[in-house]
Amino acid sequence: MILNVDLVPKLATVDIEINESQYPFFLPLIPYGNYTGDVECMSSYLCRQAEECMMLSHPYSRKLIEKYVLPSHAAKTNKLASMGYHACNGFGVMAGRYIEAITTATNNSIDGRYLTVKPLEYLSSKCSRGFLLDHISWCNECWKEDVASGRTPYTRLYWLFSLSKVCTLHHSRLKKSCSRCGALKPVYAPFPRQWICDSCGHSLIEETPEKGSTEASPKDLWLTHSIYKLIERVWSEKTLLNSNQAKISILRLLESFSMTLQTFCERLNINPITISRFVDGGGRPYFPTLIDICYKLDIPLDNFLFDSDNLTAPENWRSSPCPHFYKSPKITEFRKKKIKESLNNVLTENPYPPINVSSLSCLHHISYNQLNYHFPEEYRMLRERYTAWEIEQREHRRSERLDNLTRSVLSLVKKDTYPSDRKLRDLKLVPASDLRRDDVKSLLRSLQKKYANLEQSNRNCF
Repeated sequence: MILNVDLVPKLATVDIEINESQYPFFLPLIPYGNYTGDVECMSSYLCRQAEECMMLSHPYSRKLIEKYVLPSHAAKTNKLASMGYHACNGFGVMAGRYIEAITTATNNSIDGRYLTVKPLEYLSSKCSRGFLLDHISWCNECWKEDVASGRTPYTRLYWLFSLSKVCTLHHSRLKKSCSRCGALKPVYAPFPRQWICDSCGHSLIEETPEKGSTEASPKDLWLTHSIYKLIERVWSEKTLLNSNQAKISILRLLESFSMTLQTFCERLNINPITISRFVDGGGRPYFPTLIDICYKLDIPLDNFLFDSDNLTAPENWRSSPCPHFYKSPKITEFRKKKIKESLNNVLTENPYPPINVSSLSCLHHISYNQLNYHFPEEYRMLRERYTAWEIEQREHRRSERLDNLTRSVLSLVKKDTYPSDRKLRDLKLVPASDLRRDDVKSLLRSLQKKYANLEQSNRNCF
């Protein structure tokens, strides 16, 4: 396939010297939203590239890595599960491969790091817990404006943060699932058009928001705007946060208010162990806790990290309860409704033996922790029933063990044989595992004591 470079729109290109042999593996498209908080994420950029080349997203990614990544790195990439499609916007191994491919393909004209959260790597733990979503969220109005301005609807990087719940432009809640089928939209789906639901083919741009879904709390607005301003500042200044940035900011604040770390944590109702891990221990911060500190201090995250003259007064600090962040894939309202109906049916039918919670979790493809989190009352009732049945079964098995022991001892006594432990075990009248149990040993010793005269008579025979 031969493509003409002149056919690529001028506004969508950068001055890159590329020969035709590189096509159709890479087109010189520029990322949308450069140097702003609306910067395009890596998965969105790769989807646009794949669509321009008339390819599916995943095959395009493989070709891109094979062509532009060093052979030694590409060989290791092939061993990664699922090519790491879900992690292309993060700061892990797979994100590094995509960054290397984009940077090499554009001869360093596009820095692939600023299409991911790589510059913010040291604000999160190495496993990126509580940092990014495992699916995308979107704003319908932003995508409609993209279409009206002649752009391909694209995913903003700040939409992928777990604490970004509001569009900073329209102040409406971000959508997370298809209104028709309730399916989540993967971060990097095989079909490159991000505004199309992969499950039912419904256009996500034309969705109408549900009643009450557009209302955003002041805290959600504050957190999302703080993330947006941080991205805008880091990306516009092309800076990379170092490993001690959060630690230095905390120590600077403690010094300015002459506080100890313990007093500071008590004042903000924060677990001091969480803070001391990266202040004293040299570890990395937990991002939700770090931004929660900024919210309670009323200092935007970018000012907290980069500015030394943070204007804040302790009497104005917020002291809300310590938040609990639940790391788990989200369950849509549609799936919740279906799962709740299934649980109610099980509780109504009350089968015997009761169904284990783990079996129900596997049936609905969720973990039992998620079941407990989203359906606490149903979970409690199911656990109580199953626990009662387990207790009943244990008592039944205990009775059977003791009955078997009694019958075995009496059968030996009828033959004028002393019921020793070895005799019971060798004749396989009682399993060896049962003879080690306390209740069995206690009953056996009582019976042996009662028939001790048989032991003496058996010895006299020999």
